[in-house]
Amino acid sequence: MAKELQAMRYSGILSGFLGNRWWRGALEDYVWELAGGGAGDAEILRNALQERTAGNLGSVEPNPPVVCLDGDFVPTRDFKSPANALRLRPDHWPAFADAAWMDIEMIRGNPVLQAMVDPLDQHRIGGEDED
Repeated sequence: MAKELQAMRYSGILSGFLGNRWWRGALEDYVWELAGGGAGDAEILRNALQERTAGNLGSVEPNPPVVCLDGDFVPTRDFKSPANALRLRPDHWPAFADAAWMDIEMIRGNPVLQAMVDPLDQHRIGGEDED
């Protein structure tokens, strides 16, 4: 599987910028083929991936963790539950990009970050007793 993923890795002029990147379209096609068209079903996809790997992938979570950004809008190595993170709408964020997420605790008390919170998540900025 590593060789298959390597073929989808971006190797252009910005390949060293902020770590590895992959071609999204190639990954989506790969996942579609791997899951026999059932890529939208997390359990089917997990089972298809499990057949191709030696390790145990574990169970599928109903609310999978999200990659969060730090204060410099660089992805952190930590994954957060969507219950502990908020979606942001930073200026000039590409429309084609996935949503930007940030740890809710980083946003609380920071008016600049609070202004970027997705309108659908604004009600979650307050204290834990307001959730």
